Amino acid sequence: PIQKFARSFPAAGGLTQVDVSGWEARHACRMLAQHNPSVLHALFSPVPIKSTTWTASMCQLAAQTVDRAALALAFWKHGKQNFVDYIRRVDQPKRKRYVHVLRPLLSLKWLLSHDWSHPSDRLLPPSSILDLATELTGAGVLAAESLEIVSELVSQKDRLARPAPRDKALEHLIEQLISDTEVDLGRRNVNVRKGALADPTQVKVIYDKWNLLCVSMVSEVSATLT
Repeated sequence: PIQKFARSFPAAGGLTQVDVSGWEARHACRMLAQHNPSVLHALFSPVPIKSTTWTASMCQLAAQTVDRAALALAFWKHGKQNFVDYIRRVDQPKRKRYVHVLRPLLSLKWLLSHDWSHPSDRLLPPSSILDLATELTGAGVLAAESLEIVSELVSQKDRLARPAPRDKALEHLIEQLISDTEVDLGRRNVNVRKGALADPTQVKVIYDKWNLLCVSMVSEVSATLT
């Protein structure tokens, strides 16, 4: 089966481009077992969407099984790789690429500022990059000057989809975030080159739980179609 679908709607009527994506159920459950941040953000999206009883079950299991070290490492790698691929190697990157780099790095900064020993603590940061940067600044984690840089970036919505000369202030902020968070991850015994240490037995338990939920979900949905 198709594992993922994606569609983009071009900017129109003063609105920026909209990208819509989704995943086939089995593929989504597999990625949730791997603590994939993109699927987690979609699952816990604050935007009201049509859902089923299975959505609540998936949210509950995700909150119980998420490995914050693996999630943190995914944020770091996502941010750095996007920076290398879509900004450093391009003379005039689209402005929205800076958003795509900053969001995971700021999400990582948010995650590192929380106590991982409390499972009841908030699982994910705000989905809005401006809300995220504002919260980090209010907590003393992000400098006010950095918040101004992020605010200026997202306020120019009409420019986000357009190529533009590389922005030195944004790139300095990104490089600082990559460097600082690598050090912070090291303090939590997460090596960005070797990965996060995981207990193989615990990994299997998590995969088994997601497999069981997925089988139940697919079986119920299939039964309604026959």
